[in-house]
Amino acid sequence: MKKEKIAFVVVRYGKDINGGAEYHCQMLAERLVDDYEVEVLTTCVRNIATGANDYPEGTEMWNGVFIRRFKSAPIHAEQEKLLAKQAKPARRLRRFFYQIRILSILSRFFPVWHFKEEEEIRQMKASMFYS
Repeated sequence: MKKEKIAFVVVRYGKDINGGAEYHCQMLAERLVDDYEVEVLTTCVRNIATGANDYPEGTEMWNGVFIRRFKSAPIHAEQEKLLAKQAKPARRLRRFFYQIRILSILSRFFPVWHFKEEEEIRQMKASMFYS
């Protein structure tokens, strides 16, 4: 009987990776290999601070889990800081509306948020983990 397939998507995965979500994913994936065909989709990043592609792009098998790695875009720290600064007013305003408990009311009248939308999109796309 053919095993059903299951996939996990996590930013980093591998032997030298420490982190809550990453470790949790590893434990789940390895426990399911007896019953499922398990695949993990992840980046080539080992160190989240640098964002460098330390692992080779491609596929490998480790502890019964099929790992498929994708390269991430390089970090441009200065550009990322500038984009975060440009997008910050929108995040602050949303947080303020949430704290004074009117965000849900405003969302009924304005379900799509457009304030600083372009800046937030540029910031997200500049992130090393944007996909």
